[in-house]
Amino acid sequence: MVAHELEAQVHVSLPRIARRTVATLALLMFRRPGSIALATCVCVMAATTTPARELRAQDRNIQGSIVEERFVSASSGKAVPYNVYLPRGYAEGARRYPVIYHLHGLGGSHASHNDLVAAQVERAVSAGVLPEVIVVFPDGQTNSMWADSEGKAVETLVIRELIPHIDGRFRTMASRGSRVIQGFSMGGWGAALYGLKFPELFSISVNYDGSLHTWTTLRDSRRAIAEEIFSLDEQRFDRYSPWAHARRYASAARQNPVTFRAVVGALRQYNEPFRAHLEGLAVPVSYVQTSCAHDLACLSTEAGLDSYRLIGTHLAGR
Repeated sequence: MVAHELEAQVHVSLPRIARRTVATLALLMFRRPGSIALATCVCVMAATTTPARELRAQDRNIQGSIVEERFVSASSGKAVPYNVYLPRGYAEGARRYPVIYHLHGLGGSHASHNDLVAAQVERAVSAGVLPEVIVVFPDGQTNSMWADSEGKAVETLVIRELIPHIDGRFRTMASRGSRVIQGFSMGGWGAALYGLKFPELFSISVNYDGSLHTWTTLRDSRRAIAEEIFSLDEQRFDRYSPWAHARRYASAARQNPVTFRAVVGALRQYNEPFRAHLEGLAVPVSYVQTSCAHDLACLSTEAGLDSYRLIGTHLAGR
């Protein structure tokens, strides 16, 4: 594994604050015209079993809270972890919030970069460029490329199960206009992929130094991933490739246009060709080349506030 593509992980030991029992779990499937099928999880919570774990806000450099949660996947029957940042005052109020989904990089987990992202969000809120938001940190099972593969149905978990679960579990503004996808490294690939593939779900996609491989570069430099996730099959790769979905997105009616932004550090060799690919398809992208290495902290410091300003402007006009 090349060091600059291995995301630094943030592992936190979180104390237990509650246990709950799922008394009733019903899965409702529905389909809207022009959108994918989504599963909505309806849970009646009672008294013992599922722990939610939180680190006290005063132990972090943030004013809100970060909580570890789990839901039971309808497709696998397994418990799926995720972390969620809730703004200060969430527990006392009744208002609803836009949601940012942040996807981690290669080697990471749902615990990666939580504090960094939450602190940057609060900085943007304090600066008046972003409204208060909920931030969800899904788990990409280490190296999934945010795709579905044998034993790792990550796209299904995020798109068909986690999003409706979040909209049912928390007070979200459950619409594409109030939903943002962003990510770092492998998560930048995922953010570009989901923005292009699911424009009915997301209105903004922000890629921080994404590993935007073509099939050739992935096969040649990351053969183990090409084999494990895509079975060394280029057609399977194209089902989860931002390059392929950019063409499909560009050829569609674009009833749901997405705002794309790229903040680039060391992985210029992947991001510049992808920008040219988007522009060649007449898909606009805000592209920022920084002086950073492959480091989310540096990228956030140099250009994160402007990313959240873009998000905030969009949310204000939704």
